[in-house]
Amino acid sequence: MLDTRTLYAVLVLLYLLFGVQQLATWRLRYGGSPMLLWALSNLAGFAANGLIGLRDRIPDFWSIIVANGLVLLSFGLMWAGLRRFAELRVSWRLVLLAPAALMLLLWQVDAVGRNLSVRILLMAALLAGYSAACLVDAWRAQRREPLRMRYAAMLAFALLLLVMPVRALVTLRLGAPTQGYLSPDLTQALVTLMVVLTVLLWNLSIMSMSHERLENRLRGMAYNDPLTGAYNRAGFRNLAQRQLQRSARDRQPVSLLLMDLDHFKRINDHHGHEAGDGLLRGFVEAVQQWVRPGDLLARYGGEEFCVLLPGSQASEAEVVAERIRAGFEQLRLGGALAAVGTTVSIGVAELPTASVDLEEALRRADQALYAAKHDGRNRVVLAAPPAPGGGAQ
Repeated sequence: MLDTRTLYAVLVLLYLLFGVQQLATWRLRYGGSPMLLWALSNLAGFAANGLIGLRDRIPDFWSIIVANGLVLLSFGLMWAGLRRFAELRVSWRLVLLAPAALMLLLWQVDAVGRNLSVRILLMAALLAGYSAACLVDAWRAQRREPLRMRYAAMLAFALLLLVMPVRALVTLRLGAPTQGYLSPDLTQALVTLMVVLTVLLWNLSIMSMSHERLENRLRGMAYNDPLTGAYNRAGFRNLAQRQLQRSARDRQPVSLLLMDLDHFKRINDHHGHEAGDGLLRGFVEAVQQWVRPGDLLARYGGEEFCVLLPGSQASEAEVVAERIRAGFEQLRLGGALAAVGTTVSIGVAELPTASVDLEEALRRADQALYAAKHDGRNRVVLAAPPAPGGGAQ
């Protein structure tokens, strides 16, 4: 048999433990302002539910008016932390004035403040609104920055969004619990259990979300070129090898472009390294418009770049390479680069069917690139197919 008072004690303890943990985490300069807001949300939840647990032992002003205001503040801070985590603007007027307005309503209007059924219906509506706002904001943020653990957070909001209307419907049908929130009946125990589970799920998910974001950013620092934002050599090799294994399994063609900016050293010497950096960034921005979202673009070293084209045969890759060459030749960059001619030489190589030998493909693409440079630059050269039996399978 579920015991409401035991579950309520667990709920209060969870709020306290998570609040203290997140506050300590924030003090260690981890998680930033979202972590602080989530810590304050939990501590407000601890204070609110602690006051509710002391009903009949302390004045109603504290156990009803202040407690309900703190519950709403707790949800508001949770929502604010979620929006800060997603780098969205927070309406502090709503977060802070809504609890104040609620407390004033409960204090001044006896039909609300002294009627448990009305209070339950009102709080269910307000908390369902915050839960819906959190769910919508989390869903939108997930589209911009996919995080696996954000789905767990969305599940917690969905559960809250389900519990609150059910609680309201039960109150309308059966009336308010005889002993308030701590009533020993099964319905109240089940509601409390659901709140315990959502608080647990929510807090575990936000801690995991913060850790996952940190891991992703560290991985990005390890795999991305800081100047251009393209993958670096290590990132390209890692992702390209995975793609080659998928393509070999599905027996899909894969081609590789190796590109080198013409006369880059001369540009650096005559216009300065800042102009050279601008040219590298401009090239990457342009190429990203000329390749597909699933293609892998990387700065392989210096002024050398490569693109892996899954699902493309040599003839198709040659068309892409020519589009890049012609487009870059016509590109006009601003500032000190306005008068700089921009051309690129490109070597193209197709991997044998089911091959996962990236090194062999790079070697043949490099030979084709050398031929393009030798033949006068600003051109595309297609590598000869590998000798029969060549390339690791």
